[in-house]
Amino acid sequence: MKRANLFQQSGFISGLSGPLSTKLLRKRHFPEIPVVVGGPQVTLFPEQIFAECSHVSLVLRGEADFTFAELATRLEEKKTIANIPGIMMRNNEGQIHYGPPPEPIQDLDSIPFPARHVYAHELYNPIPMMLSLPYMVSEQVITSRGCEWRRCRFCYQSNPNMPHYRRRSPENVIAELRMLVDDYKVGFIVFNDDNFLFDEPWIERFCELYRREKFTFKWHAVGRVVSVTPSMLLLVAQCGCVHVTYGFESGNQETLNLIQKGTTLEQARNAVKWAHKAGLLVRGNILFGLPRETPEMAKKTIEFVKELDIDFVGFVPYHVLENTPLEEIALKEGHCIEHDNLSLITPSYIPDTYDSAEEINRILREAFWSFYLRPRYIAKVLWWVKNPRVWPSLFTRLVIAGKLFLYMRAPKQIKQP
Repeated sequence: MKRANLFQQSGFISGLSGPLSTKLLRKRHFPEIPVVVGGPQVTLFPEQIFAECSHVSLVLRGEADFTFAELATRLEEKKTIANIPGIMMRNNEGQIHYGPPPEPIQDLDSIPFPARHVYAHELYNPIPMMLSLPYMVSEQVITSRGCEWRRCRFCYQSNPNMPHYRRRSPENVIAELRMLVDDYKVGFIVFNDDNFLFDEPWIERFCELYRREKFTFKWHAVGRVVSVTPSMLLLVAQCGCVHVTYGFESGNQETLNLIQKGTTLEQARNAVKWAHKAGLLVRGNILFGLPRETPEMAKKTIEFVKELDIDFVGFVPYHVLENTPLEEIALKEGHCIEHDNLSLITPSYIPDTYDSAEEINRILREAFWSFYLRPRYIAKVLWWVKNPRVWPSLFTRLVIAGKLFLYMRAPKQIKQP
């Protein structure tokens, strides 16, 4: 089973399955209209799109903010498109033509703000994990591209073909936020950077401008436990941040070393302690079923997360991503599996240290129930319930938890090629 196909089925990487496939069927009714596809998947696996989607006309690899506009202009003016950076297309003989290699955009401030006027903002609310007010208009903003670490062996960011880390200026980000507040009355911002809480001087300038603009919206950000400091977390908490997410991945140092996370358990403890001291809610992400992890190590991770006493946590099984550094180790020391209803929360990989997918599912169930049904955690929820305005968020969280439990079923094993 190919790892890329796994994520097409799960919906993790959209573009080759589901609704797009249905829309491509309409191509026969409008054969003169080209279908253009871009994004991370076609950048890393450009030939795959042509092999699997016969109706795709053109592919734009890399960052296509400007090259897509150039493509549209040339098509309208009936000019040649073969030399547009990052373009791929089939010729009349069915062979694939590659244009010049795409170059990452160095000056992110040069990119126009997203065209948010094309959709109804009132339909979107903050995700329920944040216990934000349900009537807040929510928006997502990205201040950087790439990852400043780029070494985690399970992640596509470690691929040498992925663009390096770049960031917009604080002034440019604040200008976009001012527009969101003035034009759309946004009350909650989700910063979708891989690591927003990075580069303390940048954060200090951002918070200075946040105060100067007299903003009152609340926001969420992701950080690495090695990039946050007590002063940084206290500052952002004073400037609207209410919730941070850390990727802990595991409670075993040997696993963190294997995946080259670049963190220690003590750094994780400190990052949580500093965030809570600043008054921030903390969410954590955990991976189970990584290569060489045993059920005993997984239970150690569960105990570690309970020790951290964070406010929310997401437990998911590890999935093998094609052409990542961990893939070779994973397939030598385990095997992939398939499932009729494959998703990100159903195991797709079993390391040799586990007997079956059901054993991983049992670990996932144990993690959810033992964390969320602790008396200490229930007391925390009861404290939140004192505020009726968070009831809708809490109800949604309960629904999500129920669905997660129902989806945790053992997949059917298949023979690997």
